[in-house]
Amino acid sequence: MDKISMSAKLNEILYFAGNCFPGYPYCRAKDPGYFELLLEEFIELDLLQELKLYSAWTLDRMEEGPIPYRTLFRLWLKHSHLFRVTRVLNGEDGLC
Repeated sequence: MDKISMSAKLNEILYFAGNCFPGYPYCRAKDPGYFELLLEEFIELDLLQELKLYSAWTLDRMEEGPIPYRTLFRLWLKHSHLFRVTRVLNGEDGLC
C-alpha cells in the first residue's frame, strides 16, 4: 500500500473510531500511531471493515464490564489473519 492510500485509509479508520464506534475511547495522542502500526502489520486485511465488525461485536459486550478495546482489536485482527491464512493453505479460499 502506498503512502497516499495508507494515509487515506488511516483517516477513514480514525474517523470511524472517533465518530461512529459507540464506547470506543478515541484518543488523538494514541490512535493515529496505533492504527498506523496495525495497517502496516495486517496489510492484507481491510481494517475499516474489521473495525466495523469489531464495533458491532463490542456492542454486545459493553454490559459485561470494561473492554480493553485496543488490545482486543489487535487480537481480533490476529485471529482474522490466521483464519484467512488457514483457509488459503487448505485451498478453501483464494483470499490472502
